[in-house]
Amino acid sequence: MREVKLFTVALLGLMVLAYLSWTKKDDEAKDAKVTLLSAKAEAIERIRFFTKTSTVELSYREAAGEKFAWFEVKSSRSTRRFTAASKVDSLLEAFAPLHALRSLGKDLSEEELALTGLDEPKQTLVVTVSGKDKSFDVGERTGGARDFYVRPQSSKAVFLVASKTLSDLQFPEGKFMQRQLRNAPRTEVAKVSVTVGDLSATALQRNRQSAKDAFWATEEKPEDKVDALGNYLDKLEKLTAVEYLADEAVFEKAQSLLEAVWFSEDGEQLGRIDLRKSGEGKSATYYAVSAATKVPVKVSKYTAEHLIEDAPAALGER
Repeated sequence: MREVKLFTVALLGLMVLAYLSWTKKDDEAKDAKVTLLSAKAEAIERIRFFTKTSTVELSYREAAGEKFAWFEVKSSRSTRRFTAASKVDSLLEAFAPLHALRSLGKDLSEEELALTGLDEPKQTLVVTVSGKDKSFDVGERTGGARDFYVRPQSSKAVFLVASKTLSDLQFPEGKFMQRQLRNAPRTEVAKVSVTVGDLSATALQRNRQSAKDAFWATEEKPEDKVDALGNYLDKLEKLTAVEYLADEAVFEKAQSLLEAVWFSEDGEQLGRIDLRKSGEGKSATYYAVSAATKVPVKVSKYTAEHLIEDAPAALGER
């Protein structure tokens, strides 16, 4: 009997939440969407999302005179930092402006407010625009669509914000970490120069616009396909960031192993990587820095070792 009562209470709570989600209206906002923050993407300087277990911050850094988006994710166990991939533009657009799906009004009862989780909010969103912070309390999520109940800290009004807007920000690594060491599509690459120690080669990509017909050749014999060189460059493409370094000075002390530069048909540089190593044997760790990551990263030991081991066969005399 006790279980039945508990189930009934839980069911009633869900029904109230559903009612709030779909029927509660604010007299001041009857449109399908409500603007919570008017801002242009270029004016957003920082976005922070504070939860019970972590803090996510999206801000900007500079490297070699270039400004780029940068994430910092802190928890009780670790702090992880990484360059944001170009997909972050879609996240910034969701905040410029920041819309709510609908308003639930300013006159929620204590019971209704408790069901939204905004009576004692445990999450906070802070968006910094042109030096000014705009703060929002973030409550529970709805059933089904999993949208968020949100309330500006300067207001009593409660709103629904789309699930994707905040969930993407809450867990950014899977979607927004810059893992690729080069951003340009392979179809744009006309030439690659690779140097490993005393070995070097310049490879030309022929028929690059056709995935079926494309192949790699040397400058000396531009019409002759070289499988060993092509396989090597495929492996180089698979070298990606595993994690970003907490201490970037480690990279400066590491031993330089490989350098590669990609070029377009017009000679424009499309990417560059510098692969380095610290330690030997089982304790060896491999790092790289590229125009895409902007700062040093740790890369796969397995792939890096094979790039060095296979260099003589791929880059040597043919």
